[in-house]
Amino acid sequence: MDVPPFSLETLDSTPSTMDAARGNVLEGRVTFDEEGMPSSWGVFAREQTAGRGQRGRTWYAARGESLCATYYIRHRFALPEEAGWISLMSGVVVAGCLSMQGSLQNVGLKWPNDILLNGRKAGGILVEMLRAPDGGWTALVGVGINMFVTEFPEELRGSATSLLLASANPASLPLPNQLGRAVAASLNDQAVSKDVSARSNWVRIWRTLDSGAGLRYETEWKGKNVVGTARGIDDDGALMLQLDDGSLIAVTSASSLREMASFAP
Repeated sequence: MDVPPFSLETLDSTPSTMDAARGNVLEGRVTFDEEGMPSSWGVFAREQTAGRGQRGRTWYAARGESLCATYYIRHRFALPEEAGWISLMSGVVVAGCLSMQGSLQNVGLKWPNDILLNGRKAGGILVEMLRAPDGGWTALVGVGINMFVTEFPEELRGSATSLLLASANPASLPLPNQLGRAVAASLNDQAVSKDVSARSNWVRIWRTLDSGAGLRYETEWKGKNVVGTARGIDDDGALMLQLDDGSLIAVTSASSLREMASFAP
C-alpha cells in the first residue's frame, strides 16, 4: 500500500472527528494492511462543532484555533483490554510533542486523559475501540488541543488555557495541521515499536509529567462511595488512590471518578 507519510484527511468543518473517523472505518473508506498500517493516519478538522470529551461532554473548537484530530491505531495491541495502555501512550506522545516546542513550559498530564500547561487544561485525549468490517479492532484516538484560543466560557476561565496563552514566544508555535502531523508520526512510531520495555518507558515518562498527584477524588469502591488522594500511577497505568483510612486502591476506570474542589494538605 503506497501511503504518503503521515497523511491526514483534512475536513473544513465537522461535528466530530471521532464520528468521521468511525464512519470511515465502518464503511471501508479506511483500510489496514497485514501489519496494521492504515491507508490514512486519521482525520483532521479546521473546525469542530460537536466534539466529545470525557463522559460525553461537548467540546466546540472554532476554526483554526485548535488541533482537532482522530487517529487510527491497529498495531500490536489495539484490543479492547488494551485501551488503557493506548490512552497512556497517547498522553505521553502528545505531551512530548508539546514539550518539543521550546516556548512551552510545565507541560503535564492528569489521569486519565488531560493535557496541562502550567497546571491548566489545554486539551485532552479520548480513546474508543471499534471493530472494523474485516473483524480487526481499531483504536480511535481523539486529540483536542486548545492552540490559539484567547477566550473561554466563564465557567472555564480559571481552569483552561491554550498554547498561545501559555507560550513565551507565540510566533514560534506550529499551526494546528503541523502539530497534527507531528502527533501522527509519534503515535505511529510508538505503536509499531517492538521494544519490550515500551510500556515501562511510557509509565516512567508519564510519572515525570504527572500533574495530578495530591488531587482529591471521590469514587465508587466495592459498592460504596469513598474519598482519596491521588498518589500517581501503578506499573499498569492505573491511578493509585490513597483512601482516607490509609488504604491504597487502583482505579482503572474514570467513569465513576469525581475530582473534588481542593488539594489534600
